[in-house]
Amino acid sequence: ANLYLSADSERTVYFNSVKRPLNEALSEIRAKLATTPDLKVLIHADQNLTYEELDSVFESLKEIGALKVSLVTQTTQGGGLKGQ
Repeated sequence: ANLYLSADSERTVYFNSVKRPLNEALSEIRAKLATTPDLKVLIHADQNLTYEELDSVFESLKEIGALKVSLVTQTTQGGGLKGQ
């Protein structure tokens, strides 16, 4: 199973398609990783987000123990991301 973290052009964060503040999303990811450490976190970010913003999220994920993190550039039907 995968966890989906996405952000739109307004920097609104969604965790598994549910709107959440980033800190809450990170807490939920941490809790899920505690029981299933090999989960993959897939990030889908709006193209207008800066590298620094993305890097900050990658660092936060690393700090909470997410070892498998991927940046998604395209999604297909059923990808679990808002609006897809």
